[in-house]
Amino acid sequence: MSRKKANNVPKKVAPSASENTSQANASKHNLSSRIAKAKTIPPRRAANSLTRQCIADYEQDLDASRLVVIQAPAGFGKTTAMMQLVDADRRMGNAVAWLTLDDSDNDVSRFLRGFTLAMANANPETPLPGTSTSRNAELANWIIDSIEAAENPTSIYFDNFEVLQNPVVIGLIQRGTNSLPPGSRCIIGSRRSPDLGLAKLRAKGQLIEFNANDLRFSQEEAASYLSSQRGVNLNTQQLNHLYSSTEGWAVALSLASMALHGRSNTDEFINSFSGSNAAVASYLAEDVLSALPEDVQKFLLQISILDEIKEDLCNALCQREDSLTLLQQLYEQNIFVSLADEQNQIYSFHALFHDFLSNQLRKEYPQEVAILHARAADVYLADDRPIPGIRHCLKSEQYTRSIELIRKNTKRFLNDGRLRLLAGFLAYLPNSEIESNPDLKLIKAWSTAFTRSPREALNIIGELNPEALTNDDTANLMVLRPMLLGMMDNIDEGHQLGLDALPIVSKDNHFARAMLSQALTQTSIIMGEHDAARGYVDQARGSESGGAGTFGAVLAESAEGLLDLMKGHLKQATQRMRHAMDTFSASRKGDRRGITLAAIQLGEALYEADEIDEARKLFDAYAPLVRDIGPADALISAHVLHARILFDTDHDSAFELLTELENRGHALQLPRVVASARLQRANFWLSNSNIDGADEQIRLAEQGFNWPDLSTRWYIANDSLTPEICRLRWNLRSGKVGLALPKLRDALKEAERTQHVRRALKLRILLAEAQHEDGQRNMALRTMGRAVRMANEEGFIRTFIEEGPKVTALLRDMQQQGSDADFSLGENLERRLSSLSQQTNAAVGNMPADPLTPKELQVLALLAEGLSNIAMSERLFVSESTVRTHLRSINLKLNAGNRTEAVVIARRMGLIT
Repeated sequence: MSRKKANNVPKKVAPSASENTSQANASKHNLSSRIAKAKTIPPRRAANSLTRQCIADYEQDLDASRLVVIQAPAGFGKTTAMMQLVDADRRMGNAVAWLTLDDSDNDVSRFLRGFTLAMANANPETPLPGTSTSRNAELANWIIDSIEAAENPTSIYFDNFEVLQNPVVIGLIQRGTNSLPPGSRCIIGSRRSPDLGLAKLRAKGQLIEFNANDLRFSQEEAASYLSSQRGVNLNTQQLNHLYSSTEGWAVALSLASMALHGRSNTDEFINSFSGSNAAVASYLAEDVLSALPEDVQKFLLQISILDEIKEDLCNALCQREDSLTLLQQLYEQNIFVSLADEQNQIYSFHALFHDFLSNQLRKEYPQEVAILHARAADVYLADDRPIPGIRHCLKSEQYTRSIELIRKNTKRFLNDGRLRLLAGFLAYLPNSEIESNPDLKLIKAWSTAFTRSPREALNIIGELNPEALTNDDTANLMVLRPMLLGMMDNIDEGHQLGLDALPIVSKDNHFARAMLSQALTQTSIIMGEHDAARGYVDQARGSESGGAGTFGAVLAESAEGLLDLMKGHLKQATQRMRHAMDTFSASRKGDRRGITLAAIQLGEALYEADEIDEARKLFDAYAPLVRDIGPADALISAHVLHARILFDTDHDSAFELLTELENRGHALQLPRVVASARLQRANFWLSNSNIDGADEQIRLAEQGFNWPDLSTRWYIANDSLTPEICRLRWNLRSGKVGLALPKLRDALKEAERTQHVRRALKLRILLAEAQHEDGQRNMALRTMGRAVRMANEEGFIRTFIEEGPKVTALLRDMQQQGSDADFSLGENLERRLSSLSQQTNAAVGNMPADPLTPKELQVLALLAEGLSNIAMSERLFVSESTVRTHLRSINLKLNAGNRTEAVVIARRMGLIT
């Protein structure tokens, strides 16, 4: 468990709550009408609840943490521990956002809506993004903005984290946790260890962990709990025996106290009791349940099918009118139910009890399960809540009715981007129902394309007979096929199929037409048919009904922004992409993938202009949304550019992102994605002077994908990330300047001829470096001067800085020629170079008092290459123990907490390049 002490972060006083505007109230109502309020407010903590010492001991360390994980099996008091931390956070002035997770949160849209409402509850004065029709990307962006804009730090609580299976949702939480501002943190309660990169946070001292052993009651706590909260007074011998048998397990103590109420044979019960596993909880629950009146027993069993326990639902399920009175009585008697939302009288079960009651219902009343779900479906559908309504309808096995409901809402779900939700609904249906209904098979293909795999979706539609579909469904099928091929990087075939579909798909089918416009625009850009791409953009702009007008505007601006960016018009590209985002946010209509791609493209433009913080925020929010499906260019850009940003301060995280990109490329069978990850890894290794490793990665990238002629193929993510440019850079950095010079000149001429202006800028920078290495100083300055003039006009900065110290040295050389207009750096580059100089000077002025030995410097250089201890020992011909000794000495001299920090500090000090 982390014992890092808290930073001296000034405590802020929480602001008093003010009146929200009517618009904010309306927005909050629209969101909350689709999300159970109980999910987004912390459970109420009893005034006399027991303070857990294991939690109190670490309250002083909270400000130093980025993540708190409370991980234990059911019944160990995870939620109670989290409630104690909520109190601590509120005392420190932190805003508290709470979300109790359930299976439905594996749907990205559902999760983001719940998270948004939780954030709105935490910071009620922050304007909400809009209504329940807001798209995923917009909500993710709003969440990040609201955390950063909040006057006080925010503590974000996720209870029942173990229910999350969707890697996109988990990825959003992981990236968000890593990007939290100082003082803010994430607190997670889970039955299993969350997959959130705990090792890295643990190494940095930013993780506090509690496990089952930490949460076990001490004997003193057990005695206090039983007497003060449960009203059970035992003598010392009885208490010792009960504590020994329960081993401090909270739920076992609670259940035992229930069973002891009203018993005269206390000693007999305690002597026969064993509370060491979940089976005991079931036994005690059965024991307590059997003591209740028969009608109350059945009431509890019947309502166990519910996730939110409310009066109207309970009355409908149980065919009675006194459900609220019964729930209040059970709550007051501490039997089975807790009050989740006092204002709205919403109750909940403890998870262990819920499982037990559900199992008992299936055993005792199997014939009623379907009937109860059908009644619940009726209530939700009457309340215009189709999502829980369809879920209960499916569980009631009313498949005909369920299919009609799915059909009725499919257009709405597609337009809302709720494809994972559709996939979940279809998973409940027998496969025979899907196979016998071609329209359901088509829905399955759409949902599979955007939740699992475009390739799997293509296999599904390969089995479809278009003659069995309606006209609209036939159009959707004709659009889906070219879109899938484009996502799979099969550009030529996808483009041709899209052209074939264009005259057939009616303009009245707004969804299909918009998706086809998107597919053809993307393939036309990649194929270099830019006039045609603008034509499809104009078609999209001209469609104004059915919500397609907004989509068309987003598509048009982001597509033209891409063309502007690749042709070197950075300012105009940024303006277009911002306009696309603003247009979408203002309307909140259209397809969410359009805004996701536009956001990643905006992140790329901001990266080029050195607006790193905003770019990173966009990649944090939007990269998980393309992780499992692509398309290839968005996947590559989001990961590669994010990795380049991280490389400045955290090499390990940068390389991890490339490994993730490579693995996703393999999983999606996208060889260009795999090759791109290897090309960027080669660039990083060149920065670390790992010449051999970089050479191997470039060769693998060259062999792993059949690269077309990149002078005619405009791959968005591979504008300057090409095997040719990476090989030229490798020649240059490995001393083969004579080989690099003529090839750089030829490549530059070709890039200029084909109007790949951004690529030409990169090649001109490398050519200037090559000329300088070849002793042609004046020629190098003139070449760099031309690059700088072009960059100054448009605001390019990162393309210079990312090439490292030799290029920055050339720029400083130009800086000294300031009287010559041909060598003017311009305000932006001047400011960036000044910042780099200040960092260097600060690092030099902070050199270690005890200098590193030559051998320690060797170890440090190998460490920067990413070598393991064993590999370093083999390279230096010393034992692994000796390497560890050197590493300890390095950490001590540099005041570093771990290997990664040592490398970052050493780079800052100029000890390694």
